[in-house]
Amino acid sequence: MLRSAGAVAAGILVLTALSFAFEWGALRLSGADVGLTPQNMSTPLRVSVSVLTLLSVVAGGYVTASLAARKQAAHATLMGVTELLLTVAVVLSMTEHGPGWLAVASICLLVPAAWAGGALRVAQLRRATGDVVRPVETS
Repeated sequence: MLRSAGAVAAGILVLTALSFAFEWGALRLSGADVGLTPQNMSTPLRVSVSVLTLLSVVAGGYVTASLAARKQAAHATLMGVTELLLTVAVVLSMTEHGPGWLAVASICLLVPAAWAGGALRVAQLRRATGDVVRPVETS
């Protein structure tokens, strides 16, 4: 149980760190003010940051699955659900400051992105052990 909670917490830590780093990098590369708040970003910049954030979620799911003793994809999905619960209020509050479709897309893609990270890790483990017959484990 402790290992499971630790795996989920580590995945959230990784996705948070990567998300902030990607956002900082995207703002720096775009020439925008690094202290820029999401409501002051242009739509293309917000979309770019959102895509990078989803990649961070995939990485968090991968890390969670790597640390889980069993049911790796399920742990990654749980990490995604936990992150969703932690961020849904923030994402929904941003709809008044930007395109609502982006907030909805972010919410809808968060858990599948976390699962994808877990599925990548499961597939990698299966290739390493030569077990490519069974489908990706999800529970």
